[in-house]
Amino acid sequence: MLKIAILGLGDRGMNYGNLVQTCTDAEITAVCEKDPERLKLGQERFGLPDSACFQDSAAFLSHRKLADVLFVCTQDRDHYPHTMAALEKDYHVLVEKPVSPDPEHLQEIIQKSLETNKKVLVCHVLRYSQFYRKIKELLNSGIIGRTVLIRHAENIGFWHFSHSFVRGHWHKEGETSPMILAKCCHDMDLLYWWIGAKFQSVSSNGQLTFYHPGNKPDHAADRCCVCPLRDTCLYDAELQYLGRQNHPQPLFPWGTYAVTNLPGKENIKKALETNDYGTCVFAGDNDVMDCQTAQFVFENGVSVQFSVNGFSNHNYRSTHFFGTKGEI
Repeated sequence: MLKIAILGLGDRGMNYGNLVQTCTDAEITAVCEKDPERLKLGQERFGLPDSACFQDSAAFLSHRKLADVLFVCTQDRDHYPHTMAALEKDYHVLVEKPVSPDPEHLQEIIQKSLETNKKVLVCHVLRYSQFYRKIKELLNSGIIGRTVLIRHAENIGFWHFSHSFVRGHWHKEGETSPMILAKCCHDMDLLYWWIGAKFQSVSSNGQLTFYHPGNKPDHAADRCCVCPLRDTCLYDAELQYLGRQNHPQPLFPWGTYAVTNLPGKENIKKALETNDYGTCVFAGDNDVMDCQTAQFVFENGVSVQFSVNGFSNHNYRSTHFFGTKGEI
């Protein structure tokens, strides 16, 4: 039986734990989470004793080894110290993406993995989807000849972008990582995997075009709950997380775990009155780009035109492959 510990019980950590519970050859044996309410939820969900639950990461990582594998599901800039400490403690590591915004940290993790003879796996999960694996199979088959050009776009729904990159954890580059790394490292991994060669050159342009105080409407308040324009605003926090009379379904489809740990409409409304998720998207201190383009050339001659934006209605990727004998 493979024993697994989880460091960080946000959405990813909890989801991975839920998936482990569906396996017959693996079990959750310990968890660590700084939020006491989330920690209690994880303890109950995974049926763990108090001795296997930690609120402080330093205490957890200095404790005797409690599993074979550690899932590192903390914030971007915490991945490096947590992964290094886990390797020192003789854990194999599954680390959420991005591993780190500092390339030197990546080299240190690789070196530590080799020294300790422990595996480090990054959560580039799209490689394992049937859809993208089929694309890889078609490209390798040569059915479209030699790939010459790829146009790839990540279109982040406005409701997702405003949640994560304006109001949420990833709104400041200096605190986490640039949006093209935090969100698009999946895309970079797919391109590298599909093409099968190293990058030769790259150029990129981007900016914060819309979600900033310069676009705040006249008479708009700093918080949605007291804003006179909320009934007609697409970014109204209550519409985002609860829906409203003329739009009963909330725009954000993935639950309210980030807004509050407490269930129920009144608890959510109360949280939105005080936390960052209830602020005007034009009144924050966010600085990540909301639109970016990049041009890549790979060593085997394949060119890539890449774009990402935070304005689409739906959350989706689109990819167009051009080859010497056809296209996908």
